[in-house]
Amino acid sequence: MGGVGVALVLAVSACGGPGQTAEPSEPVDSSTATSEEPASVLAGVDPCQLLTDGEARELGLEAPGQRRDISKTLSCRFRVAGDGPGQLAVSASPDRALDELNFSGGDVQDTEVAGKKAKIVRGATADICTVAIAVSPTESVSADGNIGGDVEAGCRLAEQAAPLVLANLSK
Repeated sequence: MGGVGVALVLAVSACGGPGQTAEPSEPVDSSTATSEEPASVLAGVDPCQLLTDGEARELGLEAPGQRRDISKTLSCRFRVAGDGPGQLAVSASPDRALDELNFSGGDVQDTEVAGKKAKIVRGATADICTVAIAVSPTESVSADGNIGGDVEAGCRLAEQAAPLVLANLSK
């Protein structure tokens, strides 16, 4: 066989015969494969839109809420309607996972909200009760109830608001 014939035989044998698939000669490094980062769940979110005016009123809150961001946390505060003391803060943390939130000094209880991993935190910040929810591996939202020093009343408000906030996030 001439040089061309040998090269053709080698090329055909490397590809396998009929019905056979060729195997790569070197292992494929999956770490170099390109993968797109998942889109941010909280990209472009206005925390004041995570609770509708109607929902806020049903919870006994004034609507609309007032936007008040703190550092990289997007936040909206809804005051308790009438003369009662208190508020509900709805916050979105686009750069902090649930497990990265600081709840030191509070009573932390693991829970779920609408099938999502969550935490109820009593008293990490004064008399506030927080329901924080993981919305992605790197992002979280929370509802913080503060009702005039009554932690349990704050928890009731936060627990009522949390599933509404989560439902509005997906709209």
